[in-house]
Amino acid sequence: LILLDSLLQEKIPSFIGKMENIGKCFLCDKEYDDKCPHCEDVFSCSDDHLQVHRKDKKCLPWVVKFQEGVGRILVASRDILPFELIMKDDPLLIIRDNLMDLCVHCEKK
Repeated sequence: LILLDSLLQEKIPSFIGKMENIGKCFLCDKEYDDKCPHCEDVFSCSDDHLQVHRKDKKCLPWVVKFQEGVGRILVASRDILPFELIMKDDPLLIIRDNLMDLCVHCEKK
């Protein structure tokens, strides 16, 4: 009984430590054990997802969660500073001033 007790005391803390290091990927919600090496605020299941989290050498302050009746939403993962960039996206269409008289589709007058 004493031997069993000592074995349990050895194994349980390491098992609990491993459980604390498992979280859900900030983007796809898969369980994974790799945290962002820069901020250690979020978990990531792949290098592609880590690149989404770390744009322009700065960790983005949000995670994707699922909310019943709404779907996927963004939730702050840390305090957001005033005027801090939260998300950057590429435009779908760019209209230049010198092209205002041109057709958007074929670029002819």
